[in-house]
Amino acid sequence: MLKPHEKLEAICSERDGLRNELVEMDKAMHKTVFVFFTVCAAFIGIYLDDKIISNPEARRFLLLALTQIEFFSWLFLLSLMSSQNVHVGYIRALEKQINTLNGNPISVWDSRISRKFIGSPRGVFFWTSTLLAIFSIAIFVLCLAIVLKETKMYWIAIIFSLEIAVTVSLLIWAFLEVDRVERYSIRLLSSGTDKSDKAKQANAVDR
Repeated sequence: MLKPHEKLEAICSERDGLRNELVEMDKAMHKTVFVFFTVCAAFIGIYLDDKIISNPEARRFLLLALTQIEFFSWLFLLSLMSSQNVHVGYIRALEKQINTLNGNPISVWDSRISRKFIGSPRGVFFWTSTLLAIFSIAIFVLCLAIVLKETKMYWIAIIFSLEIAVTVSLLIWAFLEVDRVERYSIRLLSSGTDKSDKAKQANAVDR
């Protein structure tokens, strides 16, 4: 059985390891966003200059390809976001466990600070992320509108609608994961603490 200070050290070590994993996922997301908008700029530049590609069908295909690159980029970002949210939910539960063991709050980054100033309209990160998302959606819709207008193949809109529905559903699911994982983790950690306390009480009675 671990002593209180040993248990606190073990929990802090696990939390720090999870935070390092979050940093690596953040880097992957930033690289993906940077590459995506670079590709967007290149594709749109090529489309607007008919001297590079004069064939109308090839130019339309370029826009169609861009929408699919964007869709799969969204899926990749959502997979990273989901993993991040699972990490964050568990880290918040660990923070509460740390503060409970210590008797007063000594770790509030994930459970309070980041939630209040990064994941809410109070922080710049929230608004920059929102603007990037809006810009990305605008590119997707604009490319789709141009393709539909020039080809008259409106059945393509059904495929794009399904892609949008899938993306929105996964986004909502990913957002809900934080609180769900946090509650589940707190329940597990509290269960372990209760069992430990009961075992100590039983040992005290036997003595």
